[in-house]
Amino acid sequence: MSKFITVQSRIGVSEYISKSNDNIHIKSNKINNLSDVNKSKIIESLILNIPLSPVYLYEYEYNKFELIEDYGILDVIKSFTSNEFNLKGLGFFEEFNGLNFSDLPRDTQKYILGKYMPMIILMIDDEVSSDKEELRELAFKYIGGFNND
Repeated sequence: MSKFITVQSRIGVSEYISKSNDNIHIKSNKINNLSDVNKSKIIESLILNIPLSPVYLYEYEYNKFELIEDYGILDVIKSFTSNEFNLKGLGFFEEFNGLNFSDLPRDTQKYILGKYMPMIILMIDDEVSSDKEELRELAFKYIGGFNND
């Protein structure tokens, strides 16, 4: 007897940064806790084609989502493609250190924008009505809470 319905999906980097994303409610400020070196490592992992951790979303009404956990990835990608920080401390692509998104070679920019981020969307089974808020809080605690302690 499952109370949650999970859907695996993905969103393109270019799609995410080009949309206003009014349908994704983000309550995260994890990017503020990341150094430029750590943010740069996330970008380097995209370029190296290392799979990203999935973004977890909770669908609270049709096509409206609340972010449960993204490990800061969404904010890092958006801030980098907006030229808000320069790459720093890269190990494999040392030649990119000191560059912002606009300074990268055009093919590297296109490669980053062409990447996809895995998503897992949690929805509460419509047959469950009395404990929806409790289940929502449980999902946030188990998925996002362990990383926020």
